[in-house]
Amino acid sequence: MVILDRYRREKFCVKSSFIFLFSLALMLPNAFAQNRQELITEYRKMRTNDGDLGITVGKDLENATTEEIRNAVNKAWVRKKLMILLQLLGFWENPVGYPVYMKDNDYREKFNEVKRRYGIKNALIIANQTVAVLERIYISSGTDNFLPQLMRDKEVPYTNAEFYIRVFKKELRVELFAREKNANEQYKFIKSYTILNSIVANLGPKMREGDCLTPEGFYDLIYGRAWRWSDFYLAFRVSYPNRADRIRRKYWQTDGGIGGAINFHGCSASIGCIPIGNFAIEEVFMLLTKSLGRNNIAAKIYIFPFDFSIEENKNLHEEHRRTNLKLAEFWDGLKEIYEYFETNQRLPEYDINNRTGYYKIRKENE
Repeated sequence: MVILDRYRREKFCVKSSFIFLFSLALMLPNAFAQNRQELITEYRKMRTNDGDLGITVGKDLENATTEEIRNAVNKAWVRKKLMILLQLLGFWENPVGYPVYMKDNDYREKFNEVKRRYGIKNALIIANQTVAVLERIYISSGTDNFLPQLMRDKEVPYTNAEFYIRVFKKELRVELFAREKNANEQYKFIKSYTILNSIVANLGPKMREGDCLTPEGFYDLIYGRAWRWSDFYLAFRVSYPNRADRIRRKYWQTDGGIGGAINFHGCSASIGCIPIGNFAIEEVFMLLTKSLGRNNIAAKIYIFPFDFSIEENKNLHEEHRRTNLKLAEFWDGLKEIYEYFETNQRLPEYDINNRTGYYKIRKENE
């Protein structure tokens, strides 16, 4: 009886395993197709925006294998990262437009300069090994305004940090804060950047597609495949719309689509995004991609209409309480969280009102 019972259990396990494997086999083609489609999308973006990198699959894209597409994309990324690092180290300065991509002879010339300056005996070639060498040089660099040096000055590890980015739309200012990952310490100010398009200064949160407004609220900055080759050289995606945006849109009875595709990127063009220029996005890109969190979250990015500490803005806030009460009340929640950070240099836990979509600091007993 015991043997029979064990036989039934084993038979059930074998049958269950077969069903699982069969189900997995049915799902795999779709999974592979999705991965291939992501690679094709990335490859096409690379060819459209960065064709001067000179990388192709060498045949018709649809007939190329997934591995050939992946190799082409990765090879192009190695070239691009090398160019970025050479620029950040001062070995490559673009005198014309931006970006002008380096040719093979350019790389060889610059690699020889690097070897002479730093006494490197090993060969430097266009490969990941050279990326690692240049990254080590960059991270140990002592140049005053380089992010690695600024972070050393604040005792924050360059390759093991978490980041908070604060945006003030009216002031066209981006502030970068960092602290050691998982240490629960206070955030330390590292550097500020200028937003290069004044349309961002238009006040009020983005509520619908085509309104050309930059969102206001609390988001994640996400690094992903498609954004490696954005239309603006390098980019991170802002996680707009979030739950607060969707609730508030219904509360404010806004018509039309809610929009999306808001990026934090290089260049100076903007239709609701946050452009900080190509050189700035390069150094931010190299930093944030060293310590990606879960789901490729690169940083928290909190976008405020203005700096709430400035007297003129306090008056502007109160003026809206008379002319646009809903907007002023929405700003009240942003102001509360801004002030908490100013006092504590930490980000508070917050809740989102299920009726209005407004933010509010979570009380300890809630």
